[in-house]
Amino acid sequence: MALRNSSIFLTKCDLALIFSSLDRFNEIDKNAFFFFQHGRVFQMVSDYPGAVKAYGRSIVLTKNPVVMLQLAKLYGSQNETPNALKLYEQLIDGRYAEPENSSARFSNDVIYGYFISLLYLGEYEVIFDRTEDIGSHRYREMLLLFRAAAFKRSVENKVHLGGDDCKQKLTKSMEIFSIIFREYGYKNKSCVEFRKLTSELAQYCFYNYFKDSGFASSVTKFVSAHAGRDRTLLKKLNYSAMP
Repeated sequence: MALRNSSIFLTKCDLALIFSSLDRFNEIDKNAFFFFQHGRVFQMVSDYPGAVKAYGRSIVLTKNPVVMLQLAKLYGSQNETPNALKLYEQLIDGRYAEPENSSARFSNDVIYGYFISLLYLGEYEVIFDRTEDIGSHRYREMLLLFRAAAFKRSVENKVHLGGDDCKQKLTKSMEIFSIIFREYGYKNKSCVEFRKLTSELAQYCFYNYFKDSGFASSVTKFVSAHAGRDRTLLKKLNYSAMP
């Protein structure tokens, strides 16, 4: 067979079609929304690396806060907390946690994601600093809860040692919970964290009762004042069930 007969000859129409396809590919390659949607599909089928790559490509093309939040949440769900925190910090720096720049739900997710990332990473001092003077902040209840949780977590696995620092932080946490319950009532999230605090308080009192019976007395008053409003804790403490 002659070489001429086995060769592929492209017509002008064929070339036009190829170049048109390349143009469409280039358009897609520069389309941030396409990569965002692609990332969502990857995430739906549990292809984590594919989702991260697609979301990342979308962010490189256009730093859309919606995509950044989606990727931050994905990092958080995969325990890649440092990567999640970086994105939350960028969103906060871009003022997307402020009511005038985003919806209530979006800013709530940014604030929550930022502080939960700090909490998981043990960045307690940062939390103390960022929640020192919150006044009538839009998310005051949430910030108070993170502050109380940070004080409690900062002494976890240390309560058996006792000491002034440990006692002061547990006291701070109790004081903040008293404010939360007084101002916002006994909501589920607050009660969950309250139960965690009572566990640490119980351990502290068990190991340090004879060294600090006065603090044990204040703990008893604190728990008694609020435990009656938490049905789950009532059962754990074997209190009589509330009507």
